[in-house]
Formats: sequence, C-alpha cells, structure tokens
Amino acid sequence: MAPNENIDSLVLISGGPLSTTLLYSSIASGDKPLALHYIMKSRDLSTSENASKEIASEAKVTFRTLNVDERNLDFNSRIMATIIREFMGNDEEKERQIGPAILISMTVTYAIKNHIPKVYFSLGGEDKYDFNAIDNINKILEHHNCQILTPFRGKKSSDIIEESRKLKIPIDKTWACETPTLKGTECEICYKCKIKKKYLNK
Repeated sequence: MAPNENIDSLVLISGGPLSTTLLYSSIASGDKPLALHYIMKSRDLSTSENASKEIASEAKVTFRTLNVDERNLDFNSRIMATIIREFMGNDEEKERQIGPAILISMTVTYAIKNHIPKVYFSLGGEDKYDFNAIDNINKILEHHNCQILTPFRGKKSSDIIEESRKLKIPIDKTWACETPTLKGTECEICYKCKIKKKYLNK
C-alpha cells in the first residue's frame, strides 16, 4: 500500500461492535481512517471479514486485509520485538497479554511502513490491558512519527454502547461470535454475543 494523503489514521477492525464503534468515532472526530482487518488461514473467519468489509463500505472508508500467516517480510521486526517485550516485561501476569501485544506490534509496524501517523485500538470495556505499556511504547514511537490511540481507555461497555447509539452505528451488521453454530450463525450465548445484544437492546 503506497502512502495516501487521504488516509491519516488506521483502525484495526474485527467486524465486532467495539471496533465498529471505534471506526465511526474516529470518522466523527475528523479522521480519514484506513480500516484494517486481519485474516488467519488457520481459522475460518470469512464471516467476520465480510462483516468488516461491509461496515467499512457503509462508513465509506478504505478497507484492507492482511494475512497474519504471511506477514510482509520487510516489517520492522525491531519495533515488533520492542512492543512485545514492553507488554511482557518480567511479570508473569503480562503473559496473558501476548495476544494483544502481537496484534498491536503487527499493526503499528504496518502503519509505520505505510506512513500512517495514528493507530486506533478498541482496548477498553471490562477487559484489562496494560495501558502503562502502551504509554511507554508511544514514547518510543515518537521517533517513528506514529502514535497508538485508545479512546475506550477507562470506559465501561455501557459507555461504549451509549456512544454507538449516538453515532447511529449499524450494530446489526457486525459479527462478534466466538463459537458460531454449524449453520454459520451467531450462537447468541458467548461473551461477545451477549455484548452485542446489549448494543442492540440499548
């Protein structure tokens, strides 16, 4: 992807309610974001990819997919290693954050490579993340003209749901299920499905 003067930020989008709210929120703040969605060959996530693509299309933003299993070899591996190390530290409790650390490191290196100065992540709600690590990472990223933004920091799911309502987000088009049925529909009983129900019933 070549540098694009019409894109000034990046939003990692999963197809779920949280990242969809974040995408619309960034647009409302005046940003011109790229919606980036990860594809994993080892898992059948075509439903979330289709949902992400439809959401980006409705929001009228550029949509890109990136295959996690075939990452670009010219990614800045030093930055990736630094970010993961900052999340892990020497605290065994931080090992639980290896997933977010890898996603953040991959996304930030993609942004740096494509000259995108702002990277949004939908970290927040009731999930616990090491925001101190993100603050430390941002100090390092100042030298790369890139910053991580986490607007949902300190917000509860109910706050984010209220924001989605105000932004008139098409939550019904999102996909959030962790354990879909054999028919490929949402199970409606997993944690993420329950969060989506809260959005729809608000």
